[in-house]
Amino acid sequence: MAALGRALRLAGQRAGPALAHARRPRGVAVAATGVRTQFPTRLLSTSGGLLDKATLIEALNVEIEDEEVHGTAPDFPPTLGDFTLSRHTIGDPRSEYTAQYGGDTVKVYINLNDCDMLDVEEAHGFAEGEAEDETAEPRPVFVIEVTNSKSKTAAFLCMLTTDAALQVVKVSMGSTEGSAQASQYQSDCTLWDDGLVDAVHTFLGGKGITEDFVQGLHDYVFNKEYAEYTSLLRDLRDFAQDTQ
Repeated sequence: MAALGRALRLAGQRAGPALAHARRPRGVAVAATGVRTQFPTRLLSTSGGLLDKATLIEALNVEIEDEEVHGTAPDFPPTLGDFTLSRHTIGDPRSEYTAQYGGDTVKVYINLNDCDMLDVEEAHGFAEGEAEDETAEPRPVFVIEVTNSKSKTAAFLCMLTTDAALQVVKVSMGSTEGSAQASQYQSDCTLWDDGLVDAVHTFLGGKGITEDFVQGLHDYVFNKEYAEYTSLLRDLRDFAQDTQ
């Protein structure tokens, strides 16, 4: 997804209609973009493995308990609009929605590892220090593939802007999943005429990529990120308990 670069910096210039941004449950807070965390020398290990292990486990238990008290358990409905959640497993960053429109198959591929985390100010549009009750959240990046009755596929690399509006970033012919991505030319939509970009949005709307679907996808990505985070905390605690 490194190819997003320039297109992500131009986000919002050709986005679809903005959607309401709902209040989110407490999740993982992330430092502001560009801020480098400084770790004081006194935190470096000098105490031996057992104490270091106990310190990590204690910190993990505090965070796990805090999330259990203040967090909201994610909900993952099996359908979203006309789409079925055909791939979803906690522990796997990849998810997939599938729908059928006449002879056309529409698939939406999401990989959480491609979704950059936005800090509170970026995600919610607040000035620094104004959003104490909000948290960082992922920017959804995903691929929509439409395969017609003649088995020809068009792929649309998309993202959601900070106000949850759809933006088509790149378009290619042929599947971009797996190793096929390297062999497909992807056209940067920031270079396209506005009328053509609008026509792509209209086409995708007719394939189920509606405002309601986009809002639901936005919620799904946030909830999946949160579920993966809390699952990782428990897995890391189990790992630490089994170390020497």
